[in-house]
Formats: sequence, C-alpha cells, structure tokens
Amino acid sequence: MKKKIITTCIIIGAGICGLVAADTLQRAGVKIIVLDKGRGVGGRLATRRIQNGTFDHGAQYFTVRDSRFFSIVEEWLAAGIVKEWSRNFLTSAGPCSDESEPRYYGVGGMTGIAKYLARHVDVRLNERVVLLSARQNFWQVDTETGTTYQAESLILTPPVPQSLELVKQSGIPIPIKEKRLLEAVTYLPCLGVLALLDGTSKIPSPGGLWFYDSPVLWIADNQQKGVSTAPAVTIHANPAFSRTYWDADDQAIVQELLSHASPWLGASVISAEIKRWRYSAPDSFVPEPCLFLAEPLPLLFAGDAFVSPCVEGAVLSGLAAAEHLLAEIRAAQV
Repeated sequence: MKKKIITTCIIIGAGICGLVAADTLQRAGVKIIVLDKGRGVGGRLATRRIQNGTFDHGAQYFTVRDSRFFSIVEEWLAAGIVKEWSRNFLTSAGPCSDESEPRYYGVGGMTGIAKYLARHVDVRLNERVVLLSARQNFWQVDTETGTTYQAESLILTPPVPQSLELVKQSGIPIPIKEKRLLEAVTYLPCLGVLALLDGTSKIPSPGGLWFYDSPVLWIADNQQKGVSTAPAVTIHANPAFSRTYWDADDQAIVQELLSHASPWLGASVISAEIKRWRYSAPDSFVPEPCLFLAEPLPLLFAGDAFVSPCVEGAVLSGLAAAEHLLAEIRAAQV
C-alpha cells in the first residue's frame, strides 16, 4: 500500500542550497519536507571516514563576501560549527596571490555544516524521486520507495541537468526562455583520491596546495586542517584529466594521481579510494539567484549554478528561492 505524505513545500536535494532554503522557510512557519536520494545530507559538503582517517572529499572550504551569508556564518562560528582554516594557500610554484580573506571549514568535516542545518528539518534520505505530477492544486512527488508526497510548491536543488531530466521525464512544461537558460548550464567533472598515509605528509602549512601545471589541481592534508586525527590526504584532479580518465579503471586513476602527488605525500599510502564528482562545479551559470515558474504550479530551480560556483553561491541561491516562495505565499494570502 502506498504511503502518502502532505506538506506545504517539498525541496528536492539535501545539499547546502536545499537545506538553507528549508531552514529559512521553516523559520518563517512554512511546513517543509526535504527529499534526497543519498544516505546522508550535504551533497558536495562531503566527509568520509576510511579506517581511522577522516577526509573532506567534496568542497574543501568556503569564503564569505555577501553580508547575508556573513550573518549566517557568524551563527555557525558562535555555535562552533565552523572555524577559520587559512587566509591563503600556497601553489606548487610558490606563494599564491596576496588575498587575505578567511577560508572556513566545517569542524569535524564539511558535512557537519549540513548536519547542523538539518538538525530541526524533516529530511527524508534514500528517497530517489522518480516522477513529478502537477495535480489540480498540488504537486505530487513519487519516489522509488513507493511513497507519494504532496505539496503546494516545489524547489529543485540538484545539479541542473538532473533537475531538467526529472522535469522532462515527468512531462512538466518549461517556458522557452527559462528552458534555454537551464539547458545552457554546464559542469566540470572532478576525480578525487582519498589517501590514508602511514606518516605525516609534506604538504606545507596550512595544509592546502593548488597546482596549475599538473593533472592534480588541489591537494589537502586533512590532519593539518584539523578534520582527521590520522594523516589523510585529499587529491583532486583538474577537469581535463577528469574528463579523459572518467571511465578508466579505478586503480589506474588512483596510481596516476598518486604518482603526480608523490612529492607532497612524504609517507607510504596505506589505502586509497576514488571519488567521482560528475557535477563538481558549474562552468556556466544562470544569471539569476533562482528561477521561478508559476505554472502549472509554483516551481523553483536553485543551486550553485545560480549566482556563483561555490558554497556561498549555493547558500545565496537557497535564500533567494525561500524568499521568493515566501513572497508568493504572502501575496496569495492578501
């Protein structure tokens, strides 16, 4: 027998964009449910344990430039959820630019930020959405588990190609202008390797290093960062390498990236795992913080492909989606 759950707004995606939108709406009194196909919250705010090592293997840190995001980060700092990691990072060729803005990380791992946002939110994990249906006055959302959710409004926060495919398969019409904006969004892939070491790495303080002349784009020491008690190194490949080797054998990718990172490892590798990020970062964007469709029912697209390709961009997009929906709700009540 199918299970049916009714709420005011359904948010698909428990990454930081969806969770910020959910937190904002819930604080305003809107009843929400967040659905995510994964086993945990966070999306690219991803932290993984391998034996006694802890790895941030998605987003590595974030910066703050917008005053609205600064207010949120102040709350996180006060709650002990985030800390400053560094004011700058080196490159493999030497000092980086003269920038001095703080780079923040999640205490215990970047996933901790998402868990904090989700602590009072109704998040349903392992719920892959398979169909959207616009009924007379509500959205119906069906999942692989056989559960049916109903809501007056819907916010889609997955990577844009995934949101578009779901809408297309569901037969939901999108106006030509908005459809073209969404279809123009592209993403950069990223292959990552998580390497547990038997000793400290040679990555210089504060534990992060950018590369511009190697298949390796970024390497980070999670122990120096303060995330891991054991020496645990995250290696991210550049987009060109990631595209070329995307379908290659896992072990071949691991060995190739470890060989390029070897001067900075400084110890033997105990174990190594690969992570594929197909939608690592947007390469082109929608020039709006979110997109709102009034027909056939209230539907919003949001995420880090709106505003900018970073944690702050995703947060601002989530805020914009929530604020737009709140304005629609208030207008309907007049």
